[in-house]
Amino acid sequence: DAQPPAKTASYRQAPPQRLAPCSIVRVGGTFMVLVVFGLIGLSYIPMVYLYSDGSTSGRATLLGLHVLLALAVVAYLQTVFTDPGTVPLEWHQKISKLRHAP
Repeated sequence: DAQPPAKTASYRQAPPQRLAPCSIVRVGGTFMVLVVFGLIGLSYIPMVYLYSDGSTSGRATLLGLHVLLALAVVAYLQTVFTDPGTVPLEWHQKISKLRHAP
């Protein structure tokens, strides 16, 4: 009494979306983006006011602040705009094999 072979699900990668989840539209409407930039502004304004006395140490501190601030903003924007991707096709195939293993 032979049984027909079990059907394995065929998976394919999802097509790219027209409006990606991390697009500029989503960034503009995201509350957390406003919170992050608000916190950056709250720390930036007092530092500039405090160290803008014209001294050499004040200028060095402001230079370091601006470098770190620029790096932080670039890193945050890269995080926001990076597409998280999809599950690889090989993963679906491995899971399918595990489910149908004897």
